[in-house]
Amino acid sequence: GGKMIVVLPHIFLYELENGEVDARYLDNTCGNERCVNPSHHAPRTIEKRLENYVVNKETGCWEWQGKTFPETGYGSITVDGKNSLTHRVSYIINIGKIPEGLMVLHKCDNRICINPEHLYLGTHANNMRDMVNSGHSTKGEKNGMALLTQNDVIEIKKLIKSRLQTYRQIGKRFGVSRQAIKDIASGRTWAWVE
Repeated sequence: GGKMIVVLPHIFLYELENGEVDARYLDNTCGNERCVNPSHHAPRTIEKRLENYVVNKETGCWEWQGKTFPETGYGSITVDGKNSLTHRVSYIINIGKIPEGLMVLHKCDNRICINPEHLYLGTHANNMRDMVNSGHSTKGEKNGMALLTQNDVIEIKKLIKSRLQTYRQIGKRFGVSRQAIKDIASGRTWAWVE
């Protein structure tokens, strides 16, 4: 026996007429939930999908309630088949293009906020400085989870530059993962240590 595939009639008819669509985001436009007319259905816009937020009354933050990237806690939304950061998508939709080399930063320090009034453009260095200045940085050794000291990182950066050991070997030496060393090498972590 083969697998049984269930196809909903409104999706089948829509795709027959318009091509493949992500069925999770196909909305009925006439209000009749039993309607299968393809012209009464439309793909949900990104704007409509971003409306899945809650306004935080105290701060004015629009807090994303959908999926988040587990490693960073930032909001995640699928756009053109790719996972994207919700605050970047909100910036693009509400304000405009993000110039090459710039990041979308939060004035509110709330990672899940997508309120365009709380977003601004800056560099990675601006972001690091803002985190330290706002006291929101659990940067380096101040982070209770940190396994490395600033001196360790200085040593690690020297080892990375020397190319005499793999990230895995360096990580083993300092009791951290290969990924932790890779993040230091790419500047994703400990970027402020020279």
